[in-house]
Amino acid sequence: MKLQKSTWEYPQIVLVTSSLFHGLNDATLAVLPGILPFLKDFNLSFFDVGLLYAAMLVVMIILQLVFGALADKYDELDLLGAGAFIIFLTCMLLFNTKSYVDFFIFNLIYAVGTSIYHPASYAALSRVAPEETYRTKSMGISGSVGDFGNFIAFVSTGVIAGVMSWRFPFLVWGAFALLVICIYLIILRPKRRRLLSALNHSNFDSNYGALEKNVLNKRFVILIFTICILMGALYRTFVNFTTLFLTNVVHVTPTDADLIFSLFVLSGVIGAFLSGYIAKYFGLRKAIIVEFLILTPATLFLYFDFAQTVLIVTLLLIINGFVLYTTYPTIYSLVADTASFGGRGRSYGFAISITFIGAAIISIIDGMLADLLLNPSIIYLLGAVIALCTAIIAIFIPKNNTSKLVDRVG
Repeated sequence: MKLQKSTWEYPQIVLVTSSLFHGLNDATLAVLPGILPFLKDFNLSFFDVGLLYAAMLVVMIILQLVFGALADKYDELDLLGAGAFIIFLTCMLLFNTKSYVDFFIFNLIYAVGTSIYHPASYAALSRVAPEETYRTKSMGISGSVGDFGNFIAFVSTGVIAGVMSWRFPFLVWGAFALLVICIYLIILRPKRRRLLSALNHSNFDSNYGALEKNVLNKRFVILIFTICILMGALYRTFVNFTTLFLTNVVHVTPTDADLIFSLFVLSGVIGAFLSGYIAKYFGLRKAIIVEFLILTPATLFLYFDFAQTVLIVTLLLIINGFVLYTTYPTIYSLVADTASFGGRGRSYGFAISITFIGAAIISIIDGMLADLLLNPSIIYLLGAVIALCTAIIAIFIPKNNTSKLVDRVG
């Protein structure tokens, strides 16, 4: 039976909207680590930096549970628009920051805005792309656009902050946030509404609901959510302190630190985009195991003095970025199988929250260790242990829970 045009256009417009907001969300998330080497006004210690990240992540942990539940009741993409508006306002506030207290509070408000994106977006994508192969690829595409925004932010932040001041990147990305909001309200939202009204809702829901699997066993759920915690911790190991590692240990300039770390993110853009194809080749379970086994030595080498040259560090960051970013779409695709169709928002809210729990804990631990040992390199030793533990845990994911993906590929 030939599908009506709106049936296949509707998932596409959701993917485009999700990707656009993802680019904005991840770009603005990159501004803070990007400006840290330039942030001389407040004389921050490593612990101060870790505490700020942890406070932001605590806000995200709490609110993503709330916004995940709201995504099951209200329009997910309209929630994304509301989050973008909060990001716009806080970028303008951060541009006009007068004190560290203001800076701290405004970043917490920003955390409210960015808390909306992941549970609402992943819930929307999982509902319009319930078949696992397409779902993984859709999340990979959306993720790669977000990572590209992250890359652009790291490339531009060092240049803008070096020429102007650390405040000006917030002005630039605040203007971009306003542009994205206008594109959504004027172009994407009306088109989505027209497509939705053109669909036969009963047929649409039954077609998509027919592909839904039952909620999987408790062992599977526990393993996936544990991996989410460790994945968040490993990601934050790189994002929080790598620019400071590059300036303090590798001894590059702040601008060069942002440029080098941008290669980590750019490599991640490619990895996220290819994640669906990698999962197709290996299967979801094996893909996770292989990816974290590669991350273990690639992260560990950053700890050793002999590897702390510009060339070797850059190559290691490129490898780590590519592999680490492939893990997100694969794991979050599996998260959809931990909840019913109508409960995806709550499931993703919980998954993202516990991912950020790992991120918040590691932010504090990394900051304390870096100050205690006067060497931020220690974070990569801990990161390697986390990667190895994740690979070991992934071995115990029940094979029968991921075999259906392989059977459906093609």
